[in-house]
Amino acid sequence: MSSRSCIWTPQLANSHWRSLQATQNAALRTATGCHLITQEDHLHNECKVLPVRKHNNLLSQQYLLRCKTSNHPCNTVIQKALPPRTIRNLLKEDEILTDGTIPGYDISEQDYKIGLQIIHRNAINEATIHYMPNPSTEYSTT
Repeated sequence: MSSRSCIWTPQLANSHWRSLQATQNAALRTATGCHLITQEDHLHNECKVLPVRKHNNLLSQQYLLRCKTSNHPCNTVIQKALPPRTIRNLLKEDEILTDGTIPGYDISEQDYKIGLQIIHRNAINEATIHYMPNPSTEYSTT
């Protein structure tokens, strides 16, 4: 599923994201033995797995960053101007995916590695900041 996610991530409908997320949650519940009432945040935190949409956005950002290296075959493709009318969203015009990437189209290998770390750190921070605490692991001190 993740191998070509950069192609379909920018144009996937919210209803399809919800379906994919439900499938991932069911798989995580099966793998961990958690009950159906287990919160999604707890599942992802327990398994150290990003939700589907955030994970695919991460992969797409990493691919877009790789395309910005001078020796990548798609470097010339992403430098082309956008057509006057686009039928579907493109990877390079999606604000969510281009946010936080290194500007320019001729980045060095060292900048690429630094960019990967930044993208990964931002994705993890964005996902975990919204996690709700698990009520079953909180203990009252009174």
